[in-house]
Amino acid sequence: EYKMYRQSHIADNLKKYRKLKGLTQSELAKKLYVTAQNVSKWETGKSVPDLENLCKISEVFGVSPDRLLKKEDMGQSMRMFVAIDGGGTKTEFILCTEEGEIRKRLVLAGSNSNIVGMEKAEAILKNGMDQLLAFEPNITAVYAGIAGCGLKSTRKKYNSFFKKTYPMLQSTVASDVTNVIYSASTKETCIAVICGTGSVIYAKTKDDMHRVGGWGWLWESGCSGYDFGRDLLHAALSDEERMGPATCLTAMTQARFNGSVMENLGEIYRLGQDGIAALAPMVFEAYSLGDTIAKEIVEKNARLLARQINIAAERYDCGNEIVMAGGMTHFQSILEQVLNDKLALGLRLYFSDKPQICGAAVGGFRMLGNYDESFKNNFYENYMKFLEETHHAENGNA
Repeated sequence: EYKMYRQSHIADNLKKYRKLKGLTQSELAKKLYVTAQNVSKWETGKSVPDLENLCKISEVFGVSPDRLLKKEDMGQSMRMFVAIDGGGTKTEFILCTEEGEIRKRLVLAGSNSNIVGMEKAEAILKNGMDQLLAFEPNITAVYAGIAGCGLKSTRKKYNSFFKKTYPMLQSTVASDVTNVIYSASTKETCIAVICGTGSVIYAKTKDDMHRVGGWGWLWESGCSGYDFGRDLLHAALSDEERMGPATCLTAMTQARFNGSVMENLGEIYRLGQDGIAALAPMVFEAYSLGDTIAKEIVEKNARLLARQINIAAERYDCGNEIVMAGGMTHFQSILEQVLNDKLALGLRLYFSDKPQICGAAVGGFRMLGNYDESFKNNFYENYMKFLEETHHAENGNA
């Protein structure tokens, strides 16, 4: 039955999927423990791999053996979709195929309607989608994981926008926390924590997701960039006005604004929450230098975040895995150290090593009815290679 398949179909598929994985014939041969000449003969249709090698090839490529054997229907096998990761400061768009091949990438302004308003958020999403559709009209679907969409009412507005503006596309809108979960965890249950400009926690049970915290920058505290930036400014002002203890954060802040903190309050207010959040790295720098006040700020925020995580674990049947993501996880070594001793017994921290756009791509892949777990790694490898090639091209043109 295996020999009934046309050799040309197998040859074409082997060549296509090898290139999608970014492998040379020699590199594929090494993985299969065969010679490069064997691979060359398979790809030119002079011979076909035996059943054992066909199964090995399917594992390397992350596709089923059946897909390698059949002639590919481009309308089915190479369907293209858009994955969107919409945050408070930026929105990333990726056009990719079901095989995880990156066709185009865009990065525009933030699309969290709680920050920029619904009208501006829709304009940003339309700008990105229109550019991608102009580049490739044959897009099948769009999956958008957007900050602020934990609320059903907000999610409904985004869903309405996509269905009205792009009725020809299958569309799904979810909270950006889904991007975190899809990018990092294969488990049915977990606790997802996003610590970026703001912070939010979601407990993922088998049937639903439940928000804990995430009230917005104005009302809450707990390891967000804004929290650290605000606490830094408060400490520096207190030191400068001799109302609080001395801290090296004062000199850092004064250097940042080329003058005293008090004299630059007007500029600081104009920074807004994103600008204040951008000051957060100075807290961790001072922490590493042994500054007492910086340590107090980190400990305080870690304590508040751990309390919310413990409440989520106690309240919901969401397992013991905590997936951490967002800009603050750049300081993993410090956060891991201060959080671990504040978490309830048995809870385990896991810092996502893949960008949230990877989770959005997995969401799009699943939306089209696919459930192959190897897609995540295929996409991630292609994405990192795409970024590297783009970086080299930009430097070459500079």
